[in-house]
Amino acid sequence: MKITDLKCTLLEPYGPLTWWEGPPFAANCVLFRIQTDEGLEGQCMAWMIESIGRLEERMPKIKKIIVGQDPHNVEQITWTLTSKYEKPGPISSAIDIALWDLLGKIHSLPVYKLLGATRDKILAYASTQRYETNQEYIDLAKECQAQGFKAYKVHGIGDLQRDIEMCRALREALGPDYTLMLDAMNWYNRADAYKLGKVLEELNFEWYEAPIPDSDIQGLIELKSKLNIPITAVESYTGGIRGWVHYLKTHAVDSIRTFGDITGGISALRRMAVISEVFDTNLESHSYGPVSIQAAHLHVMLASHNCKYLEIPVPLGYQFDKGMKDLIRCDEDGYVHAPVKPGLGYELDENEIADLTIRELGGCDMTGISASLMTF
Repeated sequence: MKITDLKCTLLEPYGPLTWWEGPPFAANCVLFRIQTDEGLEGQCMAWMIESIGRLEERMPKIKKIIVGQDPHNVEQITWTLTSKYEKPGPISSAIDIALWDLLGKIHSLPVYKLLGATRDKILAYASTQRYETNQEYIDLAKECQAQGFKAYKVHGIGDLQRDIEMCRALREALGPDYTLMLDAMNWYNRADAYKLGKVLEELNFEWYEAPIPDSDIQGLIELKSKLNIPITAVESYTGGIRGWVHYLKTHAVDSIRTFGDITGGISALRRMAVISEVFDTNLESHSYGPVSIQAAHLHVMLASHNCKYLEIPVPLGYQFDKGMKDLIRCDEDGYVHAPVKPGLGYELDENEIADLTIRELGGCDMTGISASLMTF
């Protein structure tokens, strides 16, 4: 079997989304399809393509790298894309994910079984956007409880007193035993991060995510030594494994956060899980995004011992489910079960994809256009 083509389709963007201060924004949506001479196709719907123009400029070189290859050469292809000619990023990551989807379809197996399965289900947590009022966070939390989620992660707004009030309000509304996490979005300096961390300890939060800028490794080390609540971070570091491993060597965090859809796809994630395990550290990877991206992270987690939770965007059914026949959901006990279909295991709705299509990429000159995040 040989790869015959790479096709990229620009779909209607995801949005409006709200995480940061400022107006709601939208993110590009691009469907990657790796096609073969035997009719099988690997797919990945990606969303962090920072520039459609840059993707189109790079497509001829990327096609030259992958067309004609045996799809089993995923390691060679991904290494070339991320280490030799290119670098880790959303394009090379999406191609890697699509390659693994293709391999699963070739062998009629879900990807996690190709990686070496360790289990067939994993706990999920609901992951919010950013809201202006405590009641919005509480109402959504109760909705998530009713849907089976046993854990709920909120994204703070970067104001110390308001974030403290929001966390206290959630604990009061949801009771003493419900699992809560806070992602502070790298907002705080060391002093304020410590103050917020002490409150989270008091409220028995599961973890404290991104308390200060990830670049402040010494600050993370100091916070970890002073706080009892587990600290997870490093999500904003996208420079690849060689720099990322420094956080493990210095014991700067209790668990690692990372984007598989930025750092090199499934191939990079599996390495990160193994390296983290060597340091007796969990890899609690970011899996927020389209179903393809959630699925890529899910398969690595199902093939790893040191991952506890799958992140699922909420509210359910909003934005990231579009274009899909199959969706990722937790059961009444809070678990997401392994897919049984081959590859990533979540099928596209081709009729809906056709309705969402803006155009096929690679057919016109987009040099100089750099638009991915559009405000509403």
